[in-house]
Amino acid sequence: MDAEIALPLLETYAAAWSEPDSVKRLKMLEATWVADGTYYDPHVEVVGHQALADYMQGFQGNVPGGHFVYTTKPDGHHNFFRTHWKLLNEAKATLHVGTSFVQFTEEGRIARVTGFFGEPAAA
Repeated sequence: MDAEIALPLLETYAAAWSEPDSVKRLKMLEATWVADGTYYDPHVEVVGHQALADYMQGFQGNVPGGHFVYTTKPDGHHNFFRTHWKLLNEAKATLHVGTSFVQFTEEGRIARVTGFFGEPAAA
């Protein structure tokens, strides 16, 4: 899988975080993720489409108008990609930055996302 194939899937996934319609949000995840895909960040481990859609809904309640944008192109090899992102509020001010590591299946669906918050720690 190359970045040109991964990018539209990643963009759909990022857009799902701010999709207010629960049915549409679930369909976005079903179109891009495997059924038992896993999402990890420092606060949570979530498995499956519905659980991730529900977690995203909670995010929307905590960060009204929040949306993610990628600050780098996907960089990857062997079906693993990393992306750098920022979380913006409604006024487009940056609330957080981070990095996500994404594993895709051979069929081109997201199997796992592991997110890290903040800038990488200095050596």
